[in-house]
Amino acid sequence: MANILIVTTGGTIESFYNPEEGTPYHVPQDAGSIIPKALEKMGASDGYQFLHLCQKDSKQVNSADLQAIATYMREHDFNNVVVVHGTDTMPQHARTLRVLLNKQGMQNTNIVFTGAMEPLRDKDKAWRLQSEGWDNLTLALQEAQRPSPRTMLAVERQLYDAFKTDKDVVVGDDNTVQSSGFVARKSHIPEVIEERASRNNGTSPGK
Repeated sequence: MANILIVTTGGTIESFYNPEEGTPYHVPQDAGSIIPKALEKMGASDGYQFLHLCQKDSKQVNSADLQAIATYMREHDFNNVVVVHGTDTMPQHARTLRVLLNKQGMQNTNIVFTGAMEPLRDKDKAWRLQSEGWDNLTLALQEAQRPSPRTMLAVERQLYDAFKTDKDVVVGDDNTVQSSGFVARKSHIPEVIEERASRNNGTSPGK
């Protein structure tokens, strides 16, 4: 098995599902990641190393968090990483992490971001087996073991190239989400521009 680092940052996949409250789901701030236990339930917990970075909505993950991942990978000699992350800014942050690793001379790294549109647990902290997050995690772990370096998203039970994909969210007049999903990227912003935007703004722009 490839030497794979799994970084957890929060996101919907780590939150609680409560149909009475609707979305967005609550990302708990007072607990560590559930992903190691989820992988154990899947029978896929052996052979990986974990870095619990933060518990955040993806719109709150910033350039310092992404730099921390890049630095940790360099210092601990990881060439394969799965980042468990919220979906709203997932494509932008995957691309930004690629830029940061390239700057460190780590072009041969394999980056896979994954998450879910629905949580793995319900409001009583019981596992929700219908969440697509289980399939996304499986895809991400498989993709991270590829010999050729890529920057991918494992979401919606399929793989997307992060440089060709964006997250599209339509919000209604009442501030509720009308639709949300991954779409083909309309404009391909050069990496150097994305890098500058991330550095200057402190956070990558997200919807």
